[in-house]
Amino acid sequence: MMSVNSQVLADDCQTAPVPYIANYSVTRKDKATGSMQMVLERKSINSYSYRMDSRVKLGIVHSRLQQQSDFSWKNGIFFPDSFRSTQQIAFYKRTESVDF
Repeated sequence: MMSVNSQVLADDCQTAPVPYIANYSVTRKDKATGSMQMVLERKSINSYSYRMDSRVKLGIVHSRLQQQSDFSWKNGIFFPDSFRSTQQIAFYKRTESVDF
């Protein structure tokens, strides 16, 4: 297993690895069933936000999962600020959040 320190990578590139946006297709048995988007963006000098939004539809079941993590990055050290996760299945909705 190989590990890469992202701060070293950012220093080598002389830039932070943001913004970062990735879009994925969710498949089941080779058929498209949904999508997922991941976004990493800078909010201020040392503050970042990481978001993930997943949507899946299997027959009559519709599922959506959203997560957001806000954090600070100082001198190569990660400091979590807040995290929120929201899950919705069909017409049932549950929200869980942790702020730290």
